[in-house]
Amino acid sequence: MDVLTSNAKYDFDKALQKVNDSHDTLRMLMNNASYARQNDMLELLNDQAAVVDYVAEQSLIMASNITSLSSTLESLRLNQSSQFACPMLD
Repeated sequence: MDVLTSNAKYDFDKALQKVNDSHDTLRMLMNNASYARQNDMLELLNDQAAVVDYVAEQSLIMASNITSLSSTLESLRLNQSSQFACPMLD
């Protein structure tokens, strides 16, 4: 006891243990937050990768459709020109 203040003397060992416990708790919370952030980032990247894959797939389908339409258009042009050429051969 401190004679002047009638209070128990400050226990440095106990205070140091509280600081160490608080530090450990803070470290655990930071690790948990970092882990949660990494999981969120991974989920976001996976979602974005799925969107990119979908867009790439749609682009391939569109390219195939354009090729098919170009081929069909060329066939129609050839048919049309051959129809006009046939009567002249008669």
